[in-house]
Amino acid sequence: MIRMLIALCLLFGATVAEARPGTATKYRPHYLLGGYKDKMDEPGVWQVYGRQNAIAEPLFARRMAVYRAADLVRQAGFEYMQIIDQKGKATTLVISGIRSSGNEELTIWVRGSHADVPGECRAKEPSACFTVSVAKTMAEIRPFLFLPEDAPN
Repeated sequence: MIRMLIALCLLFGATVAEARPGTATKYRPHYLLGGYKDKMDEPGVWQVYGRQNAIAEPLFARRMAVYRAADLVRQAGFEYMQIIDQKGKATTLVISGIRSSGNEELTIWVRGSHADVPGECRAKEPSACFTVSVAKTMAEIRPFLFLPEDAPN
């Protein structure tokens, strides 16, 4: 997971220091202010999009997209997730000396796997492709998200 988080941080110019636990933003399907969307591009390949606005903490869109992708792969019965491409953008806003993550978007394409083996890579940069454990990925990202089951009754 650390390898994946570092790769995602490098992709968007964020620092690993920004990836800290302690705050959680609501994880939800896409709506006006952000969220995730997903679709199956072809059998066994999902495209997952995450977007956040300026009020979410840094890296939230990335975490949300990766968590959603891992959940889709898990539901399909796979233990590993191969990231086969990723694209995104992030903006930083500074208002009255306060730095905000601004708008952030990430689209990743993933394929499920039953083994920790390299998969195909569709990305221009081969380092953007790798295989990770679904369970470990979900466990490591989970503390950063506020899932529906976290809501008080």
